[in-house]
Amino acid sequence: MGYPFSFGEDDKGVVKNIINLCSFENMKSLEVNKSGITQFRANELATKNDAFFRKGKVGDWNNCLTLEMAMQLDQITK
Repeated sequence: MGYPFSFGEDDKGVVKNIINLCSFENMKSLEVNKSGITQFRANELATKNDAFFRKGKVGDWNNCLTLEMAMQLDQITK
């Protein structure tokens, strides 16, 4: 973000704490991500938050998406 951590913050373990808080394992284990629901388009569509977290393995998308679906996602995210 353009603002490096200070040596004091680094010495106190701030960087490691942020990495741990943002880790896949931690995010997946949060109660809101296990049981919460996300609403889309003013209540037209809802999905359980646990759908956003699967295995966290690189390349596992090909077990759930077709190549065409992956290409569409690539176009959307460009």
